[in-house]
Amino acid sequence: MPTLAHGILTNNGFEEGTINWTPGIGTFFHSIFEQSHLGLYCGRIQIPYSNYKSSTPSRMQISQIVQVNKHLKGFIFRGWSIIEQLFGSSENVTYQIEIVIHFIDRTKFETISKFSPYIHGWQLMSFTINISPKILVESVEVFCVLGAFRGAVYFDDLNLIEIN
Repeated sequence: MPTLAHGILTNNGFEEGTINWTPGIGTFFHSIFEQSHLGLYCGRIQIPYSNYKSSTPSRMQISQIVQVNKHLKGFIFRGWSIIEQLFGSSENVTYQIEIVIHFIDRTKFETISKFSPYIHGWQLMSFTINISPKILVESVEVFCVLGAFRGAVYFDDLNLIEIN
């Protein structure tokens, strides 16, 4: 059984607003007092009504990068999300977590895990990423992504745990 360390994301419940989270270009993102799954706040990504007139869906994202600089066997991700509203057909909606692991040799590993756009209650996402401990992990990036013509989602209690 692997030894689990504490989560490495900071401000993972958005209790300190948007500190340590970087919005993508044009992303409407803020910490909000309502709808929180745990604690008092959660992070909200919104695609505004003005984007609804576009012929292609918008992509909004927030991300956090964490410097690791050690050999690991992998990561466990666990986090919550809920839809406020989404407009677009299922082929136009992107509602997911993306994780990019950067290795010291400049290679990277990317994985995507999708939330269901049809569930309107809190959804728990939990998955394990196994990697070779032979290559040093330089950093890891976590992206919370919403893509649609219009809408908003909340993210809360996002944890990334190292597997030693």
